[in-house]
Amino acid sequence: MKRDQTVYNLLKESIPHSKLILGIIFSALGSFLTLMIPQIIGQLASSEAIEYLMDHKYIIGLILLFILVLYIIKTVATYFLGTVGATAIENVQKTFSSHVIALPISVIERYQPANLSSRLTNDIVVISKIASVIIPDIIINSVIVIGALIFLFKINLKLTLFVLLIVPIFLLVNLPVNKKLENIYRNQQKLLGDISGNFTQSINNIKLIKSFNAQEDEKKRHFSYFNALSNNMKRMVLVGASLSSLSAALIVYHLTFLVIYLSFTYYKGGLNISDLIIFFMYVVQVISPILQLLNDFTELFEARGAISRLSEILDLNTEDDGIYKDHVTNMNSSIVFENVSFSYGESSILNNLNFIINNKEFVSIVGPSGSGKSTILSLIYKFYGGYEGKITVGGYDLEDISPYDLRNNVSFILQNNLVFSDTIRNNLKYGKNRDLDDDILREYAYLTTIDKFIDKYQGLDTVIGEEGILLSEGQKQKINVARNLLSEPKILLLDEPSSSLDVVSESVINDILVSFKDKMTIVVVAHKIKTVMNSDKIIVLNSLGSIEAIGTHEFLIKNSPTYKQFYNMSLIQKKEF
Repeated sequence: MKRDQTVYNLLKESIPHSKLILGIIFSALGSFLTLMIPQIIGQLASSEAIEYLMDHKYIIGLILLFILVLYIIKTVATYFLGTVGATAIENVQKTFSSHVIALPISVIERYQPANLSSRLTNDIVVISKIASVIIPDIIINSVIVIGALIFLFKINLKLTLFVLLIVPIFLLVNLPVNKKLENIYRNQQKLLGDISGNFTQSINNIKLIKSFNAQEDEKKRHFSYFNALSNNMKRMVLVGASLSSLSAALIVYHLTFLVIYLSFTYYKGGLNISDLIIFFMYVVQVISPILQLLNDFTELFEARGAISRLSEILDLNTEDDGIYKDHVTNMNSSIVFENVSFSYGESSILNNLNFIINNKEFVSIVGPSGSGKSTILSLIYKFYGGYEGKITVGGYDLEDISPYDLRNNVSFILQNNLVFSDTIRNNLKYGKNRDLDDDILREYAYLTTIDKFIDKYQGLDTVIGEEGILLSEGQKQKINVARNLLSEPKILLLDEPSSSLDVVSESVINDILVSFKDKMTIVVVAHKIKTVMNSDKIIVLNSLGSIEAIGTHEFLIKNSPTYKQFYNMSLIQKKEF
């Protein structure tokens, strides 16, 4: 319940209070006028009233106008309260999406992307019903119930208490069933998230699935989730239908006894015909909102599963939740690791690393697979924390630098060639490059040879398709390189920049890096000998995540068995390392 409070507080803060007040005012006015209808109809039940109407027919028109105005007021009230809900949900969506983007990489990696998307869509749709439907219903129906009960108590206290017996009866029936429905619904939301995550994974890996003839395996996996979802839905339908049928039966029984009791009271002379009609109309008028209120609270129970799933994410600390010193200024481009160790859970990755990368050095990191090469870059870029030892970047302790300040001065070219489904211009002007003009974009397009392929299309306005599907891996990587160089970083990190490139593209990327050697510090995780041999210094890791040796190519050939082995393999077998 404490976790759920996060979303409740967010909804409360997101509500536009002026519209809420207007909605309540119009709702109260509409409810008050609604309560007048039984009084009017009750008064019309006498022969004197009918004769009066025959002589004053304009009153019928006034009554019809009264009803029209009543429903216009109700419409306005519903609109105001509905827009309150829509605004609140918009703010929840903005807060949730912004919060997820601000989470540390290490936290986001614990969740499937489609699972987070499901919380943003499926779960917020459930919560939207609370803000846009249930809360307005509770406000409107509460006003009607309170007003109707006042009139009922004035007509007959004992009969009104008899009518209200249905409330504790319903509570006794609903509360245990609602608890069961809450658990079923929470499982429903979880299954929807799992289905979304697994299906997205299958689409992303469709080439692998087809190449291994694994369609049947995927079908079985998806069908198991569909079966679980179907069985859960059947349970939900069964419990819901049972509750609905039991509720309907209770209403019928209650109304039957009420009619008998009213008839008995009328014949005993306890009520005249006018009071009888008014009382019965108020009963009909009050039972429906009471039942709707009970149903609204039932749906609140059901929504708690979605609320918990959203709160689970919103309660996570973002990257900016730490306390940092003032904005760092005058960063240099050095990097120092002092006794740095790092583990993923129980798995040790890096062990007691010590090295210095000086200003404007070109440094390569090599080693066997799983030795922690990419992890070093991720630690420098604050993708991961929780390391032992000390890391200094640009002359500052990494712990004292905010992620924002760090990434304004350091750029990271990832190995999976990330681009957006947009134009070349918007890919290059992304984020911290947003203010650059087309002249500088064209300059770097020429520098990275992007111009050679985009000029065949529409230049910077070329749309590259979903995840850059219209481009080769080499072309996408050149866009990545250009985007990062445009930000003029003091330190450039590259994770296997040529791992998926052809020989020509690899040569272009290497030439670009060499041309920037004296302008920034470059740290590259490399698997190809040509990149490594251009380095000022090479850090060699062993399979245990420790440093075996540091030096130039010539020094390492003589002093590092691991480096010599990789070098010989690259010469003999043309293998990447």
